[in-house]
Amino acid sequence: MQRSVFDVAARLFRVSGRGEISAIKLEKLMYYIYGWYGRLTGEPLFRQQFYAMTYGPVVGDLLSLHSEQEVVSLELIEQVCATFEDAPLEDDFYLDQVVEAVWEYYGEIDQWDLVEMTHQEDPWIKAWEGREEGTRRSYLDSEDIIDFFLWRKMPPELFYLLPPPQIMPITAKGAEILETLGAEQGEKAREIFAQCGLVEA
Repeated sequence: MQRSVFDVAARLFRVSGRGEISAIKLEKLMYYIYGWYGRLTGEPLFRQQFYAMTYGPVVGDLLSLHSEQEVVSLELIEQVCATFEDAPLEDDFYLDQVVEAVWEYYGEIDQWDLVEMTHQEDPWIKAWEGREEGTRRSYLDSEDIIDFFLWRKMPPELFYLLPPPQIMPITAKGAEILETLGAEQGEKAREIFAQCGLVEA
């Protein structure tokens, strides 16, 4: 059973050690956790829908929970986790590592700087510019988020914080090279891709 955004938010609170996080910052951190998890696994982290809004990406169900509140409390997240339709999930050490890395890298960044960062990224730009005239939000495709993070340059500081990737995205050129190599040469292929700039060294 797939986890919910509320489960991920609860993990973030646990990692941060905070009892409250600003609503805007929480939404942006959910976006970055979702994106980097997608980069590492190629899979969506949770099923709840993202939207592009004035202050960047938001998760619709999470927004509904904290609507018109400037801060979100751990207590509120725990209450909704207790009543959410999903059964509680077992510990997920890999996800916890992603959450910890995102918190360490982004956690001290001002919420408005986080908003500005998301405004420079393709998923929000594409969704926001594609919205119907006069509307204040637009559907933000989760596949667009994952695809963007798969190919974006990873900051070196974050690279060393995140757990090892479970997948390795390659370009069309990389796929052609791979076709010419046997399975036993997988590590050698990895070195070749790195030398060609097709994957992270």
